[in-house]
Amino acid sequence: MSNFLLKEISGIDIKKELEFIGFDKSYIDKAADKFQYKNIKIFALSVAQANILKQTALIFGADCAVNRDVITGKAENSDVILCGSLSQLKKIAAKLKSQPFKLAILGDEILKFIERKQRTTKIAGILNITPDSFSDGGMYFEPKKVQEHFLSLIQDGADIIDTGAESTRPGSLPVDDKEQIRRLKYLFDFIQKENIKFPISVDTRSSVVADFALNNGAEIINDVSGFE
Repeated sequence: MSNFLLKEISGIDIKKELEFIGFDKSYIDKAADKFQYKNIKIFALSVAQANILKQTALIFGADCAVNRDVITGKAENSDVILCGSLSQLKKIAAKLKSQPFKLAILGDEILKFIERKQRTTKIAGILNITPDSFSDGGMYFEPKKVQEHFLSLIQDGADIIDTGAESTRPGSLPVDDKEQIRRLKYLFDFIQKENIKFPISVDTRSSVVADFALNNGAEIINDVSGFE
């Protein structure tokens, strides 16, 4: 098992991640802009527009890739790739508003672009703490393997981990509340001991198990019975 747990996070999740680590809540909105990066492709700028945009980006510690012939003047126009944090991009856009060659309009377009609401696909890692699940039953049934697989799912890029202690495959036998809690307790004790803040979903049809899970850090109950 690695000594350190690393996970890449997307900018769209940065506010929640900052809250998880106990960052100052009064400064989260401003700080989030510094941790969200964007690469924006802008098409068919004139040489003058591309040069000014690149220089403006450099002023604020961002960057702007242009056609190599922009410097020599051989290119008539150039697509560009502007990259930086949201904080840097907002400063660039504000600066462009005082520039010629219709760059004030581009500044407004950049602001509109970065303020669009984003949606992204989330990845759920599955951790079956069962001996008989249809896909991986028994593979992660022992406490140490439960812990190792939990950490590996995070490092592999999962955004949430769905776990359960009772298989719901066709023909599976029910597992009583006490046994489900006994199996899940290994995982929740480990999470609390290591102080890991990560979204957990628990797959159970039992209200008793659901109550245990929610009181021990689970955020979602995944009930295939529809809360019957």
